Parts: sequence; C-alpha cells; structure tokens
Amino acid sequence: GFTRVVTPASNGTFAIASIPRQNYTVAVKGDQWLQKVVGANATGGSVTLPPITLLGGDANNDNNVDNRDLALLASAYGSVSGDPNFDPAADFNGDGSVDNLDLSLLAGNYALSGDN
Repeated sequence: GFTRVVTPASNGTFAIASIPRQNYTVAVKGDQWLQKVVGANATGGSVTLPPITLLGGDANNDNNVDNRDLALLASAYGSVSGDPNFDPAADFNGDGSVDNLDLSLLAGNYALSGDN
C-alpha cells in the first residue's frame, strides 16, 4: 500500500497519477471530517470513484465526533476569524465564524465515527 495526500479542486475532484493498475481501498479524510473508505478498481487504468460525502464535526481530527469536539466548539462559540478564541477547527462550514450552523453540523453527526 501507499499513501498520497491530495488537495481537491474547488469542485471536490482530484486525480492521483502514476499508480499501478490494481484494486485499491481508498480512504478520504479531511481535518474536520470523518473518514470514508471506498473500493476502487484501477485495473483498466483510470477510475472514477463514486461521489463521497464526508461528515463534519471532527474538530480534533481523531475520526470521531464526541465531547472533545463539542468542547472545542464551545470554547470558540460566538467567535469570528480574528477573535482571540476563534478556532478554525471548530468552524465546520468554513464561513469564518463559530455559530449555530457549526453546532448543527456537529450535533447531526454526534457519536459517529469515520470508517477505518
């Protein structure tokens, strides 16, 4: 196996070049999102993965949404970018503020874990 770190394009797509033609298990993880694992058959060359939705709320990036994430969000709640208590890890929707929208994302995925 091998690991490649890629940054998706603004539309969420990405490409990984020069890999051997075989079957793969692909794990997709973002710093604030739960990991999703899917299979990919690259035996014929290029492959298109199915659409993948990552679930948000993982402020501490441990692949679980739990009290530790809620504590980080609570510490930054009501802050905006530039405030001393602003924590970008708790800004799940990336709008520059930690508010009810972020709390809603965390609450919707509370007690979930990402794929291993």
